[in-house]
Amino acid sequence: MNSLKLGTLAAGGYVWHTMGSGKTRTSFKATQLASRLPSVDKVLFVVDRKDLEYQTMREYDRFEKEAANSNTLTAVLKPHREYYSEYADKVQELLSQFPLGTPIVGEDAQKDFIALFGAILRLQNILTSFEGFVGDQLLTVPQGQDYRNVYLDLYAEFRRVDEEGKERIIDDVVFEIELIKQVAINVDSILMLVQKYCDEHGDGDDKEIRTEITRAIDASPSLRNKKELIEAFVDRISAKGNVDEEWVAFVLARREEEPASIIKSENLRPDATRAFIESAFRDGQIHTTGTAITKVLPPASRFSAEGGHGEKKQRVLGQLSDFFERFFGLSSGGKD
Repeated sequence: MNSLKLGTLAAGGYVWHTMGSGKTRTSFKATQLASRLPSVDKVLFVVDRKDLEYQTMREYDRFEKEAANSNTLTAVLKPHREYYSEYADKVQELLSQFPLGTPIVGEDAQKDFIALFGAILRLQNILTSFEGFVGDQLLTVPQGQDYRNVYLDLYAEFRRVDEEGKERIIDDVVFEIELIKQVAINVDSILMLVQKYCDEHGDGDDKEIRTEITRAIDASPSLRNKKELIEAFVDRISAKGNVDEEWVAFVLARREEEPASIIKSENLRPDATRAFIESAFRDGQIHTTGTAITKVLPPASRFSAEGGHGEKKQRVLGQLSDFFERFFGLSSGGKD
């Protein structure tokens, strides 16, 4: 739950229920609402016991006939020592074959690293279900973050389009980005590091905490494109200021300034552009089709040196999408 965004949908939250209080009915309604979203294809309801599966299916069927389908996908965990032994072997292999600070040269070596680190992520995900694993991890926090940074760099590299505009497709490479997200730090945690930075650096510059902030950002898929924004905030934060309040004010100011720059450079219609942006934050996505983006663009001229209407539209959409991705999900006084 994001306490900085209380009163907004972006705040998130959790539901705490006791026996007989309506947990199944609540989950059914939440699933029903989620399934109506355009971006949701299927909703999975996971249980850890067969009797709960039977009970849930019976209740869901009572609420709406044939609303859900069950399956027989069941996984049985091996003993902790077997997972941990495999994890230890792979971590040792990682440290010996791919030491931090040494570039991974060549596509074959990159694929080997991706496969190995992906296996470690999957084992870590399993081992966290066993009590006490946090204290038994063989990679330090900085090591884990640095390896995730390398992993995400390769993820970006493998997805980058080439000069001909064709996406690089590697069928035998699988990236465990969802597992990376599970352990990645969020904005709230970054702000806690910023507060620590303010408390400890005084009038000087604590390079160790700044390095910790940068490393945490680089290891997070959702914060990488916000790096410049966060570091600019750290540079201007006052030593005795309230970090949460100054962050909200900073984000609001930058969220007003950056669209103005895009509007000016692309000669866009100001009111329509701001309405388009607010609609994107409200809906959680940039709308690339429809009349809304057309209303943003200036009248087209066949003699324009900036290219045709289609080229202009794609360029503007690219800039607005980059802006949206950087600011979406950030605390900004309830505006997103």
